[in-house]
Amino acid sequence: MNLPLRILLLEDNIADAELIQRAVKKSPILCQFRHVSNREEFLQALDDEVPDLILSDNTLPQYNATEALQLVRARFPHLPFILITGTVSEEYAASIIKQGADDYILKDRLIRLPSAIEAALKQRRAEKEIADYRYALDHSAIVAITDQKGVILYANDNFCTISKYDKEELLGQDHRIINSAYHPSEYIRELWVTIAHGKIWRGEFRNRAKDGTYYWVDTTIIPFLNEKGKPYQYLSIRIDITARKKAEEELQESNERFKYATQAASDIIWELDFDNRETLVHEGMEKLYGPSLDLDWQIAQSSNFVFPADRERVRDGFRAARNDPQRMHWQDEYRIYNKDAQLLNIINNAIFIRDNNGRALRAIGAITDITERKKLEEELIDRQRREQQRLTAIALEAQEKERNTIGEELHDNVNQILVGAKLLLSMIKNNPEKHLDMIGTCIGHIQNAIEENRKIAHELSTPDFGEQSLSELIVQLTQTMLGHSGVEVDVINKELNESLLSDELKLTIYRIAQEQCTNIVKYAEARLVTIEVITHNNLLHLRITDDGRGMDSSSNSGGIGLRNMKGRASIYNGNISIHTAPGQGFTLMVDIPLRTSD
Repeated sequence: MNLPLRILLLEDNIADAELIQRAVKKSPILCQFRHVSNREEFLQALDDEVPDLILSDNTLPQYNATEALQLVRARFPHLPFILITGTVSEEYAASIIKQGADDYILKDRLIRLPSAIEAALKQRRAEKEIADYRYALDHSAIVAITDQKGVILYANDNFCTISKYDKEELLGQDHRIINSAYHPSEYIRELWVTIAHGKIWRGEFRNRAKDGTYYWVDTTIIPFLNEKGKPYQYLSIRIDITARKKAEEELQESNERFKYATQAASDIIWELDFDNRETLVHEGMEKLYGPSLDLDWQIAQSSNFVFPADRERVRDGFRAARNDPQRMHWQDEYRIYNKDAQLLNIINNAIFIRDNNGRALRAIGAITDITERKKLEEELIDRQRREQQRLTAIALEAQEKERNTIGEELHDNVNQILVGAKLLLSMIKNNPEKHLDMIGTCIGHIQNAIEENRKIAHELSTPDFGEQSLSELIVQLTQTMLGHSGVEVDVINKELNESLLSDELKLTIYRIAQEQCTNIVKYAEARLVTIEVITHNNLLHLRITDDGRGMDSSSNSGGIGLRNMKGRASIYNGNISIHTAPGQGFTLMVDIPLRTSD
């Protein structure tokens, strides 16, 4: 249903107003009038309801059409306004049209009024649509209008925002002001040839903003043609695609990194399509299998390159993972034959791509050759086994030495003392009155045997580091073993931080010092011994130096005592070295790394 055209009529002459209304209503135009005769009524009518059309007399008491037109254009730029007057000069008519009136009609020619109304409505409706399009375009795109030489005549706010130029800086310039020098001259030449022939050009541009940053736009350039079909202006509509181009560049870089990584790696990057039963190998297959081998779309289903003993396990494991809707990942380590029939160890990883029901559609995975790693692991295990055997042999040898030492001590000292005591007691038994005075001597022998046994027990017992520090125990050890033998001892331990040492490491240092003190007593003939124990730069340093007769370092470097000490130090990745020469004393140097917490 068409609504009537709302017409506001500004006319102070009632007779003329009737004539005007009659002239319009006689036409097919469906309309309704509101008649006002002065300024106040006119303003009130505009406030009450916006009309579809204004018809105005030229001259009214204390008001005229020019004032009314200015008011209307200020408030309603697209509202049709037609002047109806008795007489008007051509100069005034031109002036009123220039100020925004749509037409003027003489009162003695009202027959033209209906057609003038329809023309004004169409014109204003078209202008309103154009204005709406321009508004939408200005708010959604970057718009510029140039003359035929490319000089910028119009730049919208979006153009200013993205280029960071003020409008005054853009107008009168050409687009070289934002040229980034990225595109080749052929690209620009092709653009100008296209639009100069009146054709629309589309493409992408990288432009340079005022602050030196770059931005990308998707550009459409539309030529406006004159009556001869030649361009006189160009409309440029651009969309900011900087984010998209950045994403494309990042994707391209990512693809290149993936390509280089897969080329550099030994991995096979593969993909299985379960629906089509197709295999796609992206990179690396020839590195393991050679160029002619086709991977089976079901892992290990019938592939003769999988080691027979592993084939069933791999097949069942992959199938179970594929059929489990909750499983997204599968991994297995197994053996294969390469193109030269050599047995290799690999790790195969797969990620399943599933639909909403959990059904596996595809699997994407990577096969990594771990043959060298497995060889290194086996070699490491073998080295560890041999090292453990060596340490065990050293430990057994040390135990045997300790047994021999205990046997020698018991035989040479305790046993001889007891034998002597036994002979004396036999003499006393046979002739008590004559040898009664020997009882004191026997008691002395027995006491010496007790002392020797206590000495042996002390050397064999494990020190209590909860009761005494390592420094105190080393001082006691040297006093007992060296001091009683007339050897002067100097223990230096001011730079020792025992909080860095475990009780096990303390015992190792104590046993090494004990072993070396035994060697000094037996072989060195020393008069002065210096023992230095320090912790520095995450290392424990032990130095035991004597001024004894020394030795040829090459003649006895493999002695059981030294091997025993080296075995103890190697448990902590430590190192033992010696410095000695005949007549120049002997220095034992022990360095053990400390394990510190982060």
